[in-house]
Amino acid sequence: MKHLIAWSLVILLGGQSAVLARAFDKQKLMALDPLCTQRITHQSAAFQNDRLWANLGLGVALLTVIWNNSGGMSNDAKLGNLTQGFTLLTTGGILYFTSGDPVVQKDMLRDLDLKGIEAEEVAYSILKYNAARSKVARENSSMILMATGLGYTWLTSIATSASQSYKDVMYLSAAYYFLQGIWAYLNPGQNEKDMDKIDQAVGAN
Repeated sequence: MKHLIAWSLVILLGGQSAVLARAFDKQKLMALDPLCTQRITHQSAAFQNDRLWANLGLGVALLTVIWNNSGGMSNDAKLGNLTQGFTLLTTGGILYFTSGDPVVQKDMLRDLDLKGIEAEEVAYSILKYNAARSKVARENSSMILMATGLGYTWLTSIATSASQSYKDVMYLSAAYYFLQGIWAYLNPGQNEKDMDKIDQAVGAN
């Protein structure tokens, strides 16, 4: 039964990420260093570490804002500030303890209890899917950023009643968004880079 599940995953993920677009010697997966199964574990650990530091940073920032703005505020304002900070902190805490895709994938691969080439093929499919999804998300984000920059530029140019100093700030913001979008579009994420190296190593490019 577990083999049926494993091959269903290979077909499902492969269909979504074009993992079977070109045949290659599957045995080459066993020569990778690290193996695809080990890379799944690494991705899970990196996801958890990044999430930890992101939430810690958010928590410290929120506590700093709340502390610095406590003096001279009305009791109503203090309560509003604290409740908003509490909401964001609890949201960050809940999200931290909720399993993300990389953690779910690692646990799923472990629970299947596959060995050898079967485990590596399923892990390869997962990595291929992650890279494909990362590429789509990156390109979509870059388009949004570039569109935002162009939109800011156009709206600022037709805002005849705005002061020139404020318009200059908006033009700088527009340039920042647009350039950030170009950078994101031209720079693949680490998952994509790693997947390209894996494909080159196994002859799947």
